[in-house]
Amino acid sequence: EEEAARAYDLAALKYWGVSAPLNFPVSDYGKELEKMQEMSRREYLLSIRRRSKGFAKGVSNYRGVS
Repeated sequence: EEEAARAYDLAALKYWGVSAPLNFPVSDYGKELEKMQEMSRREYLLSIRRRSKGFAKGVSNYRGVS
């Protein structure tokens, strides 16, 4: 569940920048912020999906996670 929440945060940062509402502090994503600058939105989202292990659906305490 936490992995899914972090994936949401990364996508939100790529689309809306550091002002996006996140589940964790933006300081947790230093290296990722550098990486995402080198990719288009589409490329970056595909890279997040490739790393994802998937998760069971249900109720979550995190934004963007079902």
